[in-house]
Order: sequence, then C-alpha cells, then structure tokens
Amino acid sequence: MHKASRWLNLEYDANQSLIVTHHYAKHSPEQVLAPLAEATAKLIAQGDFSLVKHCEHKDCVLWFYDKTKAHKRRWCSMKVCGNRHKVMKFRKKLATS
Repeated sequence: MHKASRWLNLEYDANQSLIVTHHYAKHSPEQVLAPLAEATAKLIAQGDFSLVKHCEHKDCVLWFYDKTKAHKRRWCSMKVCGNRHKVMKFRKKLATS
C-alpha cells in the first residue's frame, strides 16, 4: 500500500449532496490493487468476521460483508443471485401446480 498514490475529492452525488470520494493512481499493478489492499486491511483490523458470509446461491463462489441492520443477508447480490433464487422457486411452484 505504500506505493499507492491516493487522493480525496469533494464531489456532488445524484442528490446534489457533497461527498468525499477516494481516487487512486493506476499506473502500476500495486496501484491497481491498492483499494483491495486497503479494504482488506480495514477488514482485518476493524471488521467483524461473523458478518463475512458466503452467498447462499448453490452456484455462487462469492463472499460478502453483511452490513444490513438485521445481519440476515443471504446473497452476494439481490439483482443476480437473489433473483436467480426467486425465479427458481417460482418455476418449481409452477411445475408442481
């Protein structure tokens, strides 16, 4: 991480609220991997490993950090794996009726 060039910008989001965004130089493999290294270091130092979960979709290999209020998130992405699960459940229901 010591080779990563990083800077902060003040920008407006979609609601015209000011937000701070992180930017990294991308001139070397170390700089490209810097955001991942930073996130990993934060997880190791400050994270709750009981909130690191494996996606419940049978064909998915992804893991995620469950930041939901109730900590009951099941899928890496509701748009992908969650939707696949719902479609599969719906098709099973149609087939049995």
